[in-house]
Amino acid sequence: MSLFVKLHQHLQEKYLEATNTRLDKEHKPARDLSPVSTTRMTTSPVHNQQTGATTAMARVTGPITAQRDVGSNQPRPVVLQEQSDEAVKYNLSPFISHDQDFEFECSSASSFRVDNLRRNLDFWKYTLNANTFVLNVVEFGYLIPFYKLPTSAFLKNNSSAIKHTSFVESSIIELLSTGVIREVKDHIPFIVNPLSVSVNDSDDILSNINNITARQLARVTGKIISFIPSFGNICRIMSRNMLILIAASDHWDFRIQLTNEAILELNFWKNNCRSLPRKSLFPVSFLPDRIVFTDASGFACAGFAVQTSNKIVHKMWTPDEAKKSSTFRELSAVFITLFSLLPDFQNLLVKIYTDNQNVVKIVQAGSMRSELQEIALKIFNLCILNCISLEVEWVPRELNTTADFYSKLFDFNDWYVNDVYFKYFNSLWGPFDCDVFADYNNHKLPIFFSAYWCPDTSGVDAFGFSWNTYNCWLVPPVHLVGRALNHMLICKGKGTIVVPKWTSSCFWPILWSSSNNQYKSFVKDFVEYVKPSGFFCQGSDKNSIFIHSPLTFNVLFRFKHSHWESLKQFSNPDLKALTVSLCSVVTASKSENTLKKYKGYFKRFKYWCLKYNLPFLPTTVCTVAIYLNYLIQSGVSTAVLNAAYYSIKWEHDLNLYDSILNDKLLEMVLEGGIRLLSKPLKRKEPITPTILKSIIAKFDKRDNLSGLRICAMMLLGFSGFLRYDELAHIRSSDLTFNDSHLQINIQKNFLPLFGDLETMIYMTIIVTILN
Repeated sequence: MSLFVKLHQHLQEKYLEATNTRLDKEHKPARDLSPVSTTRMTTSPVHNQQTGATTAMARVTGPITAQRDVGSNQPRPVVLQEQSDEAVKYNLSPFISHDQDFEFECSSASSFRVDNLRRNLDFWKYTLNANTFVLNVVEFGYLIPFYKLPTSAFLKNNSSAIKHTSFVESSIIELLSTGVIREVKDHIPFIVNPLSVSVNDSDDILSNINNITARQLARVTGKIISFIPSFGNICRIMSRNMLILIAASDHWDFRIQLTNEAILELNFWKNNCRSLPRKSLFPVSFLPDRIVFTDASGFACAGFAVQTSNKIVHKMWTPDEAKKSSTFRELSAVFITLFSLLPDFQNLLVKIYTDNQNVVKIVQAGSMRSELQEIALKIFNLCILNCISLEVEWVPRELNTTADFYSKLFDFNDWYVNDVYFKYFNSLWGPFDCDVFADYNNHKLPIFFSAYWCPDTSGVDAFGFSWNTYNCWLVPPVHLVGRALNHMLICKGKGTIVVPKWTSSCFWPILWSSSNNQYKSFVKDFVEYVKPSGFFCQGSDKNSIFIHSPLTFNVLFRFKHSHWESLKQFSNPDLKALTVSLCSVVTASKSENTLKKYKGYFKRFKYWCLKYNLPFLPTTVCTVAIYLNYLIQSGVSTAVLNAAYYSIKWEHDLNLYDSILNDKLLEMVLEGGIRLLSKPLKRKEPITPTILKSIIAKFDKRDNLSGLRICAMMLLGFSGFLRYDELAHIRSSDLTFNDSHLQINIQKNFLPLFGDLETMIYMTIIVTILN
């Protein structure tokens, strides 16, 4: 029997053994499958489920995501472990298995030694019964006979060996240790074979992402798509971004710049191709554990879970989301519903019904549109991380009436307080722990309660929870203000509530005591904004009265208790008279001109804050710092900068707010601005004797009385260090001429700070007359 016949029989036997082994198993064990990222997750139990035409996604991918025991409707865990080579390859021999594995694992550019035949000499000798010639070739290599010996030579290695120096050195050391080669030291050899390194470059795209063509990328995606019978629809979902790049190419040799999404897909297949679970050719259908209906309208989306106490998911679209296509909104509704009710769906088979056929296809196979593909990947990863087996099926709109009804609910009360005001009061009275009345679009804090289920919500219906464990932030709809105040009293909670000052509303008697003409005792702190501008931000209702600028009503807000309000509580007539005059006493601390100046500068600061929707009374340290910097950059004088700073401080002190103007940051900003804006002093050049001589030489004419007067004044001022006003008031009676000197008496008036007496000071200056 020839050698090739024996080898053929051996291959056939191993093939039958491997086939029988594989048929006995429904699924092969697989390594843990990571979501679409470059990291690998830890091994954990995963449920697999076989599905029909729809897609099922979970911690493992593809249509098979929840495997169940026969006769049982509960998923059984499958422990992911290292894949066995016997279930994939024909274990012909150790060296053949090694060659195949090594060839698969080294599909990227790599280098390896080619001395494997000699290691498996026993296989050729005893299993295949090869003849002597074959065994010699396996053991010693193919010998080339020479008719005459060549001359000795010394040659350099090829460039490939020089390029892979580290690989050459390590391979030589290993070959020397095994005795395959030996080192020649005593003479130059006659036969020299320069070293070469054969690089296995198998079109590894990831190693050359900046220089690939559409043709090369199409080869990879074609191989991935060919795995659909084995892996399922994951092959379509996890190759969409590559297909988008191919479709955008002008021709097959067009150079492609891989996007981050395409690189993630390539890494996904590189890391998980051998560990993905195989799809069964004969899937078995199971009843779903959860049934969900979803729908989306032009302004909101909704989801309705049947087996979860009729939990309702609802979310208003943002202005940008509302402009998207209907497919985008319907697909987002599926993701939002899954995300909102995630704890109820973990480790279960969930079936979602939608009235959009495109959604079914996109969840199964992805989309060529990047924004839809992004949502499909979010759904895919969400199911993987939470072990959810997902089936999506289309139903007519007539059978989806419940979700359709909730998707058309409009939230008129999703307006909210401007972030500037919230951050300021959170820094003063916080930190706040819970946003009691909020939703996914406008919540200020990680913990919030919403009217319906939505992503990240902490609970539905805030009145079903106790508020005494939180420092609450409450911006309730107007019709819930009274109920919110009563619930706060019952829970003995604390917090900050924002309400309009509507004295005729039904909730006003809860806050205000008409008999005492003051707020109730539980109102510890408050502040009133008079028709503020930019206080509230727009929600879904563009015509809401809360987004007018300025508002047509006042707003009450929790703040430090005002001392002026405390003064109003005195009922004694004498004390009331004193409180009325107290304000005039406070304003008397500044002059009338100073008060006018402060009023004007603070008015400028107020208009500047309104322009950028910033709080002005009370204001914040950051707001004042930015305003001062604005003045500095505008190049105002130091007087204007000081007046602006102290006008803001005066208004806060006058209204009995905690003065934030004492902050060190503001002091440094003010000092730095004064230094930058101060003009350097330009000192005048000193008068020297040389200058005096030139002046005297110019006016030294006997007939020029005016010139002689100027010369006399210059000499007197220089010798006596006199100012011009002192020189101008010298009279003839103040001069006394002596033989050796001139005596000048200069009179000065001194006005004391207190008193009406005028004191005369006489200064005597003696000027020596030099001959």
